[in-house]
Order: sequence, then structure tokens, then C-alpha cells
Amino acid sequence: DPLERQALADRAAALRREVGQTAFERGKAAFRRNEWAAASEDLSRFLAMQPTEPEQIEASFMLGNALVQQRKYEPAIAPLKTFVEKDRRSKNREWAMTLLAQAYEQTGKPEQAAAVAREALGMYPVSQFTPMLKARLSAAKRAMSGDGSDAGVTTGPTGAVSPPTAATAPIAAPMALGRPVRAQLMVTHVIAAIAAAVFVATKAEAASPPAVNAEP
Repeated sequence: DPLERQALADRAAALRREVGQTAFERGKAAFRRNEWAAASEDLSRFLAMQPTEPEQIEASFMLGNALVQQRKYEPAIAPLKTFVEKDRRSKNREWAMTLLAQAYEQTGKPEQAAAVAREALGMYPVSQFTPMLKARLSAAKRAMSGDGSDAGVTTGPTGAVSPPTAATAPIAAPMALGRPVRAQLMVTHVIAAIAAAVFVATKAEAASPPAVNAEP
């Protein structure tokens, strides 16, 4: 019966949307708490359900950010690229481009890293992320020229020097690092938390209906 099959398909679609929204809300909540692993899991599950484009863009930013914070650079590239390409007016685009340049750099793609950093510096010449973008661009240029002066050293989202590790290695415990590096890592997490808070606040403001003044 075609009608029965359509009804079953509609119920399945509704159930899929409900499951997806639950994962999305959990992912956003975990992202706001800087619980990167939990956020990554739920946001990945949500994106696999083919959400609407606005929700896909929002989830992609948060997922890419969370993956970079875990040094999972390779899987971070796709969601960050999606966000950068599809939301050119977002206040978080420059931060996403900084993360994308870092992800390209850390996965041995200096040409792509340099291209993203140049574009971001051209569009946002003066901002809080300018030093980070310049550091990404300089590192990419050195890699392309074959300069080995920085061999064995990687840089974090703020340009902070970190111990050499594999791309998917966990971040070293702050107490195991020297005081300057601990301070830089703290700055990294603070910036990530601020970016998360600004992103969530912007979405909440956009979703709020305008106030209506009652007539006297």
C-alpha cells in the first residue's frame, strides 16, 4: 500500500529528526562546557543525519573547534572547511580560519595552510587573531621552502610552542610543561571558551523574537 509505506517513511524521518536534535543539543551543551570529546561524538552523530544547512553550518564550526582542541587535526579539516566556505558573514569565521590553517599545517599541507592564512589576513587585517594567523603563515612558508629550523616543534592555536607529538596525540598535561608553555596553553583554552561563548550567545540573540512594547 503506497499510503502505508509513505506513513512509515514519514514516521522514520520524524524519529530520525528527533534523535538528531537530541544529539545536537547534547553536543552544544558539551561544547559550552569545553567537553571536547563528548561534543565531538554527539555533533558527528548529528551531522551524519544530514541536517538542514543552517544547523549543519553551526554544528560544523563546533565540531571542527572541538576536534582541534583534541589535536585531531585530520578529521577537523572537513567541518572547519564547511563552516568557512558556507558562512562568510559569521563573527566566528576568522577563528575558524585560524583553526583550519593550523589543521592543514599539522597534517602536512602547508600550501593549503598558507592559502587560508593569507585569505584570513586579507579579510581581517587587524584583530585578536592576527598574530596567530601570521604565525601559521610563517610556519607554512618555512615548510614549503624546506627550512628545517623548526623541526621537532609544533605550534598550538595561539602560536604557543608545544612538545612534538603526532597529530592525534593528546595534549600534554599542563603540570608536565614549563611555566611559559603552561601559560600559553591556558590562553589557548580561554580563547576557545570565549569563542564558544560568543558563538552560542550570537545564536541565542538571533533566535530571540524582538520585544514588543505594549500600548499605554
